Amino acid sequence: MTLAIIMALQTALLALKFDIGKIDGDLGPKTLAGLLAYLAGRAIDVQIRTYADALAPEMKARGINTPLRIAHFLATIIHETAGLTRFEENLAYSKPERLDALFSNVKGLAHAASLIKAGVIAIGNCIYAGRGGNGDESSGDGYRFRGRGPFQLTLRDNYRMMAAKLNVPLEVDPDLALRPEISARIAGQYWADKSLNKFADLGASDTIRARVNGTAMAGLSDCQRLADKVLKLFN
Repeated sequence: MTLAIIMALQTALLALKFDIGKIDGDLGPKTLAGLLAYLAGRAIDVQIRTYADALAPEMKARGINTPLRIAHFLATIIHETAGLTRFEENLAYSKPERLDALFSNVKGLAHAASLIKAGVIAIGNCIYAGRGGNGDESSGDGYRFRGRGPFQLTLRDNYRMMAAKLNVPLEVDPDLALRPEISARIAGQYWADKSLNKFADLGASDTIRARVNGTAMAGLSDCQRLADKVLKLFN
């Protein structure tokens, strides 16, 4: 990405009243904070600055350095975290129909209703039992290895695999995935493991979504909207 493109981006962010410092052609934490705030639809705050500081070096290391790559990477993060406000899976289901439809471990509406009444720990332990290295429902693995971080790392096997790649004891202490500096590394590693720069270069929102969310591709339209919003700013 050329210096001129970054400077044009910085000019656009400043025109939108985001405090990103000076126009210097550097896609660093201050400019990234402006981009994240623009996507999240709010002013730059402590949460946004913290994640910008963590994501900027990771994006540089992973080659997320073109308008398309930046757009799709940040769109995914903003969508998955509800605008950098939610960093772990929301298991507080209220409708038995929804819970039963989403998870094969839930056996009908009566079972779903009983899980909802029991609470989020019971829900997590049920829906993820016996999957991806998790033990049975009584093991507590389902809730212990629930989704965390910008890419919703879920299931014991995935925590173990990411722990080995990043040399961070995630399987022992899954809540480490909630720390901004570690969650940014997980996001970068996941992006690289799934070869998502290649698909971002093609503008393949559907493929990116499938590799992040699975074949259901929930949230595809929102991710497309957010990516287009970034690209519009670059242009």
